[in-house]
Amino acid sequence: MRIINLDEAEVRFEKCKPGSSCKWFVTVGVQKGDHYKLLLAIKLNKIPYCWFDLETEGAVGSSSLVKDEVLKNSDPGLVDVKPIHN
Repeated sequence: MRIINLDEAEVRFEKCKPGSSCKWFVTVGVQKGDHYKLLLAIKLNKIPYCWFDLETEGAVGSSSLVKDEVLKNSDPGLVDVKPIHN
């Protein structure tokens, strides 16, 4: 596994319409300086899941505080869009 230092990272979760080649589409984009790159795109038929962990002295564990912090920094224009398909 390669570990890289970046300025920003973006993860998008897209629920696809019925009849698509997958049910979920996940992308990971990264930025260093002025350079943005779509690093990874994943097609899934199962619902993706996320882990939000906090490293403390000698342990790493699941944290709702980390989850809240990450989601607070998410899409500021987020609205509930009603699907046009079932």
